[in-house]
Amino acid sequence: MAGPDLFVPFALGRYTVVNRIRYGGMGEVLLGRRMDEHGEMSSFAIKRPLPTVMEDPELLSLFWKETELAQKMQAPAFPKIEEVGVSQGIPFMVMELVVGASVQEVLAQAAGAQLRPECWVLLASDLAAAVGELHKFRRGAKSLVHGDIRSPNVMVDVDGVVRLLDMGLAVASEGLWRRVLRSRGTEIPQFLRDGDKGPEFDVWSIARLLVECLGGPSILEGRSRLPGGLVDMLGRCLDSSGLHALRTARTLRWELKAYLAQSKVELMRQELAQAARAAYGSSSRSASGPG
Repeated sequence: MAGPDLFVPFALGRYTVVNRIRYGGMGEVLLGRRMDEHGEMSSFAIKRPLPTVMEDPELLSLFWKETELAQKMQAPAFPKIEEVGVSQGIPFMVMELVVGASVQEVLAQAAGAQLRPECWVLLASDLAAAVGELHKFRRGAKSLVHGDIRSPNVMVDVDGVVRLLDMGLAVASEGLWRRVLRSRGTEIPQFLRDGDKGPEFDVWSIARLLVECLGGPSILEGRSRLPGGLVDMLGRCLDSSGLHALRTARTLRWELKAYLAQSKVELMRQELAQAARAAYGSSSRSASGPG
């Protein structure tokens, strides 16, 4: 009998699944391999819904909508989709395998904790560019919003490229979206919980993630060595009243660019890459996102 930590490979369409990368709340991401016509073996991340999702028509529909959106995203921040299919009645989405580490994993390593602030500003600027592309897609009169920009859902690959994962909430119904907001309690300001699901939610989320990467909320209390203008801008983004919040990803990126010397961007990206490689090597695994 296989032990609890022993993964038994199995066939999934044209792929051989050799390991499980991670579980999420609605799906799992598997490591799959496929031999091409030249005899070369390639690796992919394969996402499929959990059994509980298969039993819920609304959640299963959400998985299909996510696959449709993922196939439309062409920006470098979004993993490329290889194919979408069904095997033994279970849908799956084959994605580019992103080799790197999540921001959560980078922050847990010494190399991540020692990154200079400009590296994290660059990451936030790249995220703003990515969600700016997503916000161009619309459902009716409203822009699509990622809605789940958190440290486990943002990766840095081994080349220092920032990747944004898991777009399930972007296509969620209003009812499901409200349930997720309620589950997070006071983590999210009242003006965002009460308002429409709009681009300002992603802008707030990026600013919140940047504060986390820079050392936490204490940096907003005036004792930080960060540039005063950057601290003030982040304070406005996270103001619980929402009166001073930035409303568009383009505006946020423009604000962040003021703290990025263009001559040093490549150096900052190399440092992000080094930190991602260190975290990836420490965990000895790759991921293309949570379920």
